[in-house]
Amino acid sequence: MHEREQIPIWFFIGVLLLVYGFIITAVGVYYLFAAHENRDLALQWLHADFWWGLLLIALGGFYALRYCPRRGKK
Repeated sequence: MHEREQIPIWFFIGVLLLVYGFIITAVGVYYLFAAHENRDLALQWLHADFWWGLLLIALGGFYALRYCPRRGKK
């Protein structure tokens, strides 16, 4: 019998961060171009959701590529 290789948990964490990053960035882009402004939000001009989404995409991409189970196999 041959042993099956386990998939690292960090790969799944990377994919999850990628998905959340794309969702948060999409919401940030929507609010970046939305015509209405919510005057009740403090520091709205920083667009934290957009930047946070990009950070999650970068981290998720790193983990997903670094711990990809098929990487390095031919």
